[in-house]
Amino acid sequence: AVRRVGATLAGLVAMLTIAPWLGLVPSIFVFLLFLTLYVQRLSFVTGTVASAGTVFFVYVVFVRLLDVPIPGGPLGF
Repeated sequence: AVRRVGATLAGLVAMLTIAPWLGLVPSIFVFLLFLTLYVQRLSFVTGTVASAGTVFFVYVVFVRLLDVPIPGGPLGF
């Protein structure tokens, strides 16, 4: 249990570190993919679909509907 908490915290720190360069949306996707594949040990397909779906939902709600500014990366989001 301690190992999973440590891995989650390390992933969160990594996401916050790369977000200014990669952008918030891709950083969140990488973080969620790490959580689903490494911490939760889901299959690659399930982890990828869950991560992409979550990022898509968050992007649509916060960026498109609520017009919340987020740090953009080289890809523009």
